[in-house]
Parts: sequence; structure tokens; C-alpha cells
Amino acid sequence: MKPLIILSMVLLGLLGFSRCNSQRLLLDMPPFEVGEVKYSSGVSGIESEDTGDYLFVQVVLKEGILLDSVYFRGKKSKMEYFSNQDKWSLYRAKFYKTPFHEKEIVMHADPAKEARNTLLDGVSDVPFDLRPNEAIVSFVKNTKLFYFKIENITESSLEEQR
Repeated sequence: MKPLIILSMVLLGLLGFSRCNSQRLLLDMPPFEVGEVKYSSGVSGIESEDTGDYLFVQVVLKEGILLDSVYFRGKKSKMEYFSNQDKWSLYRAKFYKTPFHEKEIVMHADPAKEARNTLLDGVSDVPFDLRPNEAIVSFVKNTKLFYFKIENITESSLEEQR
């Protein structure tokens, strides 16, 4: 009888642990300073870069913290270091515009095969309910993933961000 009780306790513990691990840790305030957050749409003006939308985030990060990804306007993108401006580090997320006709999609009469088609580039299942001027940024601190919300994102031109 004792082995059954112990096994039950272990299984319940593992189930509880996995549930805690899957919860998103959405913080009210990140453990670092966030400055201006701006959104730009259009052509970058640089031949090596594609046409797309960009989200710029100014931060002063502390040691051991890395920006990871951002959810914005129904899409997800990785955050990448862009430049320094005084005390601020500027990070950027790119949301590429891929015309529908450039993406090859195979349509099937069989619904089971149709369900396996992939979404277009840049489209993802965003697990957050956001307004057009809001974003969720994920960051890693000591190997743990956290999220925080940015509100009141303003639009600017790409030239202002250079």
C-alpha cells in the first residue's frame, strides 16, 4: 500500500511542477529601465534589409538579463540589439511583409491534409489579448523566461530611429 501512496504523491508533484512551469510570468514592471518604444512601418531604405514593420525598444539592461521576443499586432518576432544612444541600448524587432502570392501554398481537398498547411511567415498564434498600441516583451533572467507589457506605443519614421 505504501508504494502506491508514494507513487501517487510523486505523480501529483510532477503534475503540479509542470503546470507552474507552463504559466507565463507576466510582470507589472520589468527589473530594468524601459525608455521610448516606437513602431515604424515601411521600407527601411537599406538595400540589405527587407520591407517590413519595426518595433524599437530603448532599455538599460542589468547584468544577466537578455531581451528575447516581442508579441505585437498579431505577430511574434525576436528582439535584436540595434544600437546605443547615450545610456540607452536600442533593440529592434522586424516584422517582414511577405506578399501572399510569393508564398507557395498547396491546397488540398482532404481536410486532414489541409490542416497541415503552415501559416504565412510572421503570422503566429499570439497568446495575449493586445490592443494595436500594446506589446508583450519576453526576456530571460537567470535562465528563466519572463514577460512584461508595454502600452502606448507611438508611431515614428525609420529615419528617426537611426
